[in-house]
Amino acid sequence: MLNIQIDDAGTLHCAKCGATSFTQKRTFASKAVLGVGALLTSKKLKCQACGTYNQTGNAKPFTGQSAAAEDDDAYVPTAEEADDAMAEADARLAKIAETWETPEEYIKRVRGQRRKR
Repeated sequence: MLNIQIDDAGTLHCAKCGATSFTQKRTFASKAVLGVGALLTSKKLKCQACGTYNQTGNAKPFTGQSAAAEDDDAYVPTAEEADDAMAEADARLAKIAETWETPEEYIKRVRGQRRKR
């Protein structure tokens, strides 16, 4: 479980996604293990954006990035790869535009099919 983050203005941020909206809940694990005794445990802040439970005891300073973004080794495509992907998307779009029919063409085609029956 990640520690909540706090910025200079005192606003709490989710350690995973950086969101600022939370609900107070007890974790399922505490309910399952302790049963009624779970009422004695402290509530955690559950992020409404990503659903992560955040501990409130040791708040860390908010750096402007979420903890997940700091650890993320996401692949960033090169400019050539991005251009190739855009060209491929444009080609697909052009192919769709070739086969696209207007509403009037659709009505004529459907009416023609009904008459053939």
